[in-house]
Amino acid sequence: MRSQGQALGRGGTLRFSNSQSYEPGTENKDPIVTYRKSDLTRSVDGTMTRQTLKPLALAGLLALSLTGFSQGQPQARTNALTDAQKTRLIESINKIMTEFAFVPGVDFKKWPEFLAEQKDRLDKANDHGSFAQAITQALNKFGVSHVVVSTPQAAQAMRTTSTVGIGVRPVKVDQGVKIEQVLPGTPAEEAGVLAGDIITEIDGKKADNWDGLRGEEGSKVILTLLRANGKIEKVEVTRRKFSVREPEAIKWNNDEVATLRIPSFMHYEQERVDKLIREAIDKDAKALIVDLRGNGGGQVLHLLHLAGYFVPGQQAIGTWLTRAAVNTYVKDTKGSPTDYVKIADHTKSKVFPFAKFNNEPKPIFNGQVIVLTNGGTGSASEMFAAAMRELRSAPIIGGKSAGAVLASMIRPIDFGFTLQYPFQDYVSIKGVRLEGNGLVPDIQAQTPREFFKADDPGVMAALGWLKDKNIVAGK
Repeated sequence: MRSQGQALGRGGTLRFSNSQSYEPGTENKDPIVTYRKSDLTRSVDGTMTRQTLKPLALAGLLALSLTGFSQGQPQARTNALTDAQKTRLIESINKIMTEFAFVPGVDFKKWPEFLAEQKDRLDKANDHGSFAQAITQALNKFGVSHVVVSTPQAAQAMRTTSTVGIGVRPVKVDQGVKIEQVLPGTPAEEAGVLAGDIITEIDGKKADNWDGLRGEEGSKVILTLLRANGKIEKVEVTRRKFSVREPEAIKWNNDEVATLRIPSFMHYEQERVDKLIREAIDKDAKALIVDLRGNGGGQVLHLLHLAGYFVPGQQAIGTWLTRAAVNTYVKDTKGSPTDYVKIADHTKSKVFPFAKFNNEPKPIFNGQVIVLTNGGTGSASEMFAAAMRELRSAPIIGGKSAGAVLASMIRPIDFGFTLQYPFQDYVSIKGVRLEGNGLVPDIQAQTPREFFKADDPGVMAALGWLKDKNIVAGK
């Protein structure tokens, strides 16, 4: 959606071009979107179907995993908004939220009420950043994921593999904002910020969210950190541009076990992943540790590509709860629209992995699978982890995942702004609603400061589990 003419873009969200339109008269009031052939998914027999594509638009949880990387917050003098522009933006947002947003059991008709609560803040908002923050604050009242307004600068940053910020993957905790990962070669790393630190204050103000991490290139931010040892420290970080692209990689822990790191389903190279998994299969790995820590999601097409190496193509991994599916269930059974599991059982349309790559059948990895997660594991990554737990008896090791799994669309509104909004829910094949219910690990392990190091607690726990189960020798 951020770029013209793309039906399916970064983050796995559906995106609109200028030629695409809404059809308000339809029963579901869902946007009408044109798809490329390459975006189509399969039915159970492996054929391409247009009907099954729309449920594949899962958002990439950028608000969770990449906000700490966000580009500079605009200054009023260069990104000013007039009252007329704000009025036009609000009108567009009002229409989308009240007519097209959908999550079972959520009343999006309350949007005007939530918006009114931000009136004073909106009246004072005179630039891109402050306006987007005020609107997003109102959207947060719905208590669901994948709903956010992005500035033109943020929209541009999402189309690239570099951005301006401090270089951390943050997640909200009771004490403030916890740092799940510090990217190498970033301002945060250079300033001494560590994975596991909790930001309690940003520029002297309580860290209720991570909005304050944003800022212009060259600007400074003072972070009050609660270290893992209990000490309180202040650090100054200067924002600058850095790369957010981390390639997929494999590391052999020993002759029998390898760790496959998938850092994102947004910047994801299918050819590379295919090569890495085939390496594990060709070398007869007895176990594969799939590292999804810090992976906030991305295109569901990429998720289904990865899943196809672990689950046969005819095996469904879950169900999308669309507006139509919920309405049909309520009509047929007189049941509640929030009976998520029953709705999923009542719905015939399922989500299947891709059994082929480049028109060739994929090999299936038949060894033991283990999945590593943490608080930065969200959206499409949670779908994969749940599928491995339910269908491959894979233990989950690390930290509780984000619990943010809704299909969403990102639509350009006015003046370069975009609005991401949810339009359907998801239930795993064994009846787990993941939205609001993060995956609890079978074994807890801390996230390391750096991945692929010898003392990685998650990998060490996985190797210990494999030894205890006599799956591999103790090496």
